[in-house]
Amino acid sequence: MCGRFALKTTEAELRAHFLIRNSFVFKEKYNIAPTQLIPVVVLDKFNQPELVFMRWGFVPSWQKEPSGPGYINARLETISEKPTFKQAFAQKRCLIPASGFYEWQLVQQRKQPFFIYLKQALLFGMAGIWSSPATSDLFSTCAILTQPTQPETKMAEIHERMPVIVPPAGYSAWLNPRTKVSDISAVLSPQETQMGIFPVSMQVNSPQFDHADCLRPLS
Repeated sequence: MCGRFALKTTEAELRAHFLIRNSFVFKEKYNIAPTQLIPVVVLDKFNQPELVFMRWGFVPSWQKEPSGPGYINARLETISEKPTFKQAFAQKRCLIPASGFYEWQLVQQRKQPFFIYLKQALLFGMAGIWSSPATSDLFSTCAILTQPTQPETKMAEIHERMPVIVPPAGYSAWLNPRTKVSDISAVLSPQETQMGIFPVSMQVNSPQFDHADCLRPLS
């Protein structure tokens, strides 16, 4: 599961990393929570990467009135089979920029948050799917794909699932709806051995706490 993440970067870094050309207004966020508007990378009508903002919480396009926060995650291993997700997986894949994500572990009867990041990359793209709104007055919605963590890794000690991270070399193939679903697995590879993990402040437990201190390791 991925229920919270951070995006500490600059507009210039976002543009360079994802090859974005369109204009947008961006603000760093350290504790992004479901139902918030988040930056998402999709292909525009010219098949070029474009950054847009969507609500985090996937609502299928055929569902006219959203009920609740929507689906914040979708399981990679079943996504091509689930009626809720399979059309979006085939036709509306996206990248969700992140500098890291949070996960919780029960430590001495308390839920201790950990920040998890890629050691060799300050910015990466999480695999996502998105859906157009039923009416024009609503935002598009999105979900982050997750996969099981590999056994005997530090990540597995924290949680049994983690976001699917797309390597930069696979961005184009992942975003392109012409890439066959059967070929998607070739784009994705486990990243657990490349992840760094450290505990952070319990204040992260509150989505209202959105400050650079969220990313400060506990001493």
